[in-house]
Amino acid sequence: MRICTYISQDLGNPSAALHVIALVEKVLDQLKSNPCMYEICRDPSFAQKRYRKAVIQNHVMIYSVENSRKEVIILRIFHGSRNYTQFL
Repeated sequence: MRICTYISQDLGNPSAALHVIALVEKVLDQLKSNPCMYEICRDPSFAQKRYRKAVIQNHVMIYSVENSRKEVIILRIFHGSRNYTQFL
């Protein structure tokens, strides 16, 4: 994950990067059994695509669920201060 490289190397905080990885892994484990547990994005264009948003501490993970293939597709993880609608 680029975000962890940024936290670890650019910000010089490897322990925080490991913490983010652990939090993301926890969410991914939860999604295995309940892929629709997080809300559909409120932005109309994202809602139309059925994108979902998981808030992970200071970050937002945007993902979609492919029910036909039983897949969760992680689209991107952003810092919560960013306007993620500009990047997808």
